[in-house]
Amino acid sequence: IVGTTLDNALWDCEGWPCAIYEVEMEQADLYPMGEILLKTLALRILRVVPPEDAFGPGGAEIVGFMGAIGRFPWLAPPALPDLARVDALVSEHYALLGGYALVKPCPVRIVDDWRTACRADIEAAKSRTETYVRIQGAIANHLNNDEFFNRRNALGRVLVRRTYGRLWEAAWDRAYAAFLPTTMAKVPQGNAPAAHREWAKIRRLVTDRRDADRRGATKAILQQFTPDLSDEDDEDCGEVVANGAPMPRDLRQIFPESGRTMVPIDAWNFSVTATTEAFRTLGLLLAAPERPIPSKPLLELYRMGLWPVGETKKNFVVFVPPSAA
Repeated sequence: IVGTTLDNALWDCEGWPCAIYEVEMEQADLYPMGEILLKTLALRILRVVPPEDAFGPGGAEIVGFMGAIGRFPWLAPPALPDLARVDALVSEHYALLGGYALVKPCPVRIVDDWRTACRADIEAAKSRTETYVRIQGAIANHLNNDEFFNRRNALGRVLVRRTYGRLWEAAWDRAYAAFLPTTMAKVPQGNAPAAHREWAKIRRLVTDRRDADRRGATKAILQQFTPDLSDEDDEDCGEVVANGAPMPRDLRQIFPESGRTMVPIDAWNFSVTATTEAFRTLGLLLAAPERPIPSKPLLELYRMGLWPVGETKKNFVVFVPPSAA
């Protein structure tokens, strides 16, 4: 199976680093599979396409980036983080922002509580300045380069398929763990069989909902790149779950502190933020590799298993999972 163009060939390219070949085929060997893909009985390889020919001057870095991000230990640091390294990466982020506008760096604040991180995430969203909006607008102008629009979307789809499910599950599990103290109070005490049944029920409910929401959230993100995506087109996609979807009654009993909305709104916020930073990095490497890329140091923090929550009024908050704090 081959793509009719390079952009089309990338849509189903799941293995990275990948090799791209320029080929030719005889008309008699072709079996059309639509406008995007062709099936052929035989082909001749004309050449291996260098990354720079496929993706421009940032090609080699794009191939490395796409290969590495599929192995990120999302919210699961493999080792205790070097806090000096964290400070340096946040400083680098501010320095790269300075390539677009004058910004004042904020000191780093490390938090190891999921709820504190989520509250900071909400505060960061409310605290965004006009300078921040102007910088993101300048970056968006580069990302909307028509020359790279189709290729960017093709790579974006691959990026989501390689990362989003793992992102979602990692954040879901952190959100679930944050409610465990309340949940434990509901488990019968002094009755091991009853406690076991209750925990089994909780785990089943949480896991089922997590998986359904993951499929829906993945589909919602993928539809940014393929608006006509249907359930049949992507086996990883299920029902679309809106941000703030009602919580089933059984789960409201388990997570009473969350009110009437789903606990994984936290997971949604984390996952979308991480995906957005990855997409900005990828898009700028493709469309404007000569420009500063402020999201690259943030991706390095994600690679360390941390969450660069963002800038509040006084600090730049970084979440360090408690197992590594």
